[in-house]
Amino acid sequence: MHSTISNDTRPARWTLRDLALGALAGVIGGLAMGLVGMLVAAVMGFSVWKPLAEIAGVFSPALASTSPTFNVSAVLLGTLVHFGISAVLGMVFAAVFRGIFNLPSSWGFPLLYGFIYGIVIWFISSQILANVLISGRDNTPSFIAQHLVFGAVTGLAFGLLRPARAYLPRY
Repeated sequence: MHSTISNDTRPARWTLRDLALGALAGVIGGLAMGLVGMLVAAVMGFSVWKPLAEIAGVFSPALASTSPTFNVSAVLLGTLVHFGISAVLGMVFAAVFRGIFNLPSSWGFPLLYGFIYGIVIWFISSQILANVLISGRDNTPSFIAQHLVFGAVTGLAFGLLRPARAYLPRY
């Protein structure tokens, strides 16, 4: 006699809801990354708003100053761009790790995926995009650490928002 309880533990089917949850996870990761960037700036003697001013400076070089003063335009533009990119990268994370590879969210896998994703994003942003958009971009260990924090927090947040059990083959 067969049981009515399914033993199928494959991850749930990927949906567009995963993109929305990926965007939310990316924003959470972006918040963590931004806080680390602001902390590093403060420790180095710069304004805590410097990271946001640098982001805004991609679009308006006049906003990318190292001045210790608070610039509303730079902070608003930098914040919008930072969280917009974070949301898009969160959706890419969801699409790749859940949509394409259909990977599980248990046993610490999201943290591992997040670290890998953070390294990939750091490489693309520092080695490819920054050389095109910003000549002479600072490639410091803190920049790497910020991307690792982004990836790890995004992975953990997505794993908590959209849990999926590991696939265990039936025997």
